[in-house]
Amino acid sequence: DVTITSVSNYNWHRNKWGLGQNVHSATTFISATENTSLGAFSNETRVQTTYDGPLNMMVGGYYQKSKRNYHQYDAFATLEDSSQPADLRYLSVIKSSKTKGETVAAFGQVTWKVIPQVELGAGIRYTHETKNSYLVQPYVNGALTGLILQNVTFAADQTFNNWSPEATITWKPSDDITVYGAYKTGYKSGGFSNGSTITATSLPSDVAFNPEKVSGFEGGVKTTLFDNQLRFNVGLYSYKYKNLQVDYFNSISFQFITPNAGSVTTKGVELEAEFAPRAIDGLTLRGSLNYNKARYGNYIAPCYGGQSIAAGCDTVFQGGLGQDLGGRPTAIAPNWTGSLGGDFEQPIGSGLVIGGSVDTRYSSKYFGSSFAVPLSLQKSYVNLDASLRLRTEDERWELAVIGRNLTNNFHISGVLDLPNSGSGTGTPGAVSADQIGLADLPRTVRVQLTWRY
Repeated sequence: DVTITSVSNYNWHRNKWGLGQNVHSATTFISATENTSLGAFSNETRVQTTYDGPLNMMVGGYYQKSKRNYHQYDAFATLEDSSQPADLRYLSVIKSSKTKGETVAAFGQVTWKVIPQVELGAGIRYTHETKNSYLVQPYVNGALTGLILQNVTFAADQTFNNWSPEATITWKPSDDITVYGAYKTGYKSGGFSNGSTITATSLPSDVAFNPEKVSGFEGGVKTTLFDNQLRFNVGLYSYKYKNLQVDYFNSISFQFITPNAGSVTTKGVELEAEFAPRAIDGLTLRGSLNYNKARYGNYIAPCYGGQSIAAGCDTVFQGGLGQDLGGRPTAIAPNWTGSLGGDFEQPIGSGLVIGGSVDTRYSSKYFGSSFAVPLSLQKSYVNLDASLRLRTEDERWELAVIGRNLTNNFHISGVLDLPNSGSGTGTPGAVSADQIGLADLPRTVRVQLTWRY
């Protein structure tokens, strides 16, 4: 009736990369290398009861300690200082940063079966975090003096405390139908932008950002109908985020910052269905349709590179140029998404089974940029995936041909301003920065052999 579970983890990760980027011409060539390591130890222990009575509970605790070391070396074309030793001669900036973190959390949940068809659940989580960080640029090429600051340290000693409660009510009028409603809250830790750049206009708030919090309601109905042949679910939700963390790259000052949006509201409806008719053995059909409206409520944000006054760069953000994004959509937030697909498998004798699947995914248009940059607009698209497979009935082996994005659509999952592009930000004649995006894979086809032993 009582289960105790404890999981401990130690994780060490190193990230090393090099970049060479010829963005416009030989005179704007950029190169960089990075060497980052992250080590973390954690433990979570929980106690869960499963008594036959109406009341059960779960309590637990969590601890984590981590350390991140960050070093980056940047070189901008045409910048050279022959008076420096060989390892510094062509460097423009060296960055060094570190963050030490510690987290302690306690959580608990109680469930009460009021009557056999109705269950109430309530829980809460308390989190206490400390993070000590610094960022410094121990070397800056002399040509950048006054723009990028050498041996100026930005430090942050951050302490976060958070209570996250939740409550759920579930009603099962029959074995095939579940109706639920819930109030939920969430918390995402604040932090420090180790990879930022300290410029003459930088503020400590450019690199230290606050926690993100969310609260709201959701509810719906889950059903299994027609003698378990049809599964149909519908859900509704409404959540409000406070201090949403927004990643932003300033192409003019060449720095990453993470400001906090004042508020974001997201509301939506989700429909999901799966049908496996007994009349056609081996056939499964599935589909989903989702409507989501995600909009900034209160957010004075930085201007994007080359944003003109007419385009909205007409206010102040942390002493610099800003824009009011109230009512604008967030990044990667299409209003409509949907999917439609199916599987079919059929024995063909000799202990073999042949099968195939087809899935389509639809997305309406969305902005790839967190600041709704017009050039970052991704138009609506439909993706088509399909597969054909041959396997043994005991699933000992399987040979499959798998196709992804067979319609070969180009679409993006994130956008930044292109370095060294855009001009005149906050003026009538501004020229918008070019956009660089993270593109999903084009059409791909692979052959996959699986063997189980």
